[in-house]
Amino acid sequence: MLLSALFGVFVRGPCPARPLAIHAYEKKNTYIFFCDVVNYSTTPIQEQLTTVRSLYDVLLTAESVRTAPPDDRLAVPTGDGGAIVFTGNADSHAPLRLAMEVHEAIARQALPFRVRIGIHCGSNYVVSSRTGRRNVIGANMNTAARIMDLAEPMQILSSAEYYALYVRKDREVARYAMPCERLGSRSRRQC
Repeated sequence: MLLSALFGVFVRGPCPARPLAIHAYEKKNTYIFFCDVVNYSTTPIQEQLTTVRSLYDVLLTAESVRTAPPDDRLAVPTGDGGAIVFTGNADSHAPLRLAMEVHEAIARQALPFRVRIGIHCGSNYVVSSRTGRRNVIGANMNTAARIMDLAEPMQILSSAEYYALYVRKDREVARYAMPCERLGSRSRRQC
């Protein structure tokens, strides 16, 4: 199944007791797209499964993900959403283009859920287990998740850094993403 191959989301049996053994790691510059489904935990479990499968289908079939070099993109499931991390030679606009594609796909397919999207950039560690499974860890992944948490339903919110470096200069895409200026505050009105 495409989803299990890319996300590894369908695990059978109990979770292993030992933590992930990191075999190798590399610090890389990353462009991070982070999203979750609004009110996911309040829906029945069967609806949650359908919702997350639909979201993953939208994410993994988006042109910005399909056209990024395979070694320069990584899908990270988060339970009620997902992160797509672009690295290396990937286009710095890829997370914002992906956000716009997700919004368009949800509207076009009349999907029965809404998402919050956060975008950020910065260095993170791409880690690999002995089996070759890759993941991304680092403070900038956490920042992307916090930015997403501040977004309203169906809002694309970017960090001030990402906005200044990649969005503000491009008038065509600047209207789609709002910068979050004060990340230390929990008030959404300040973003």
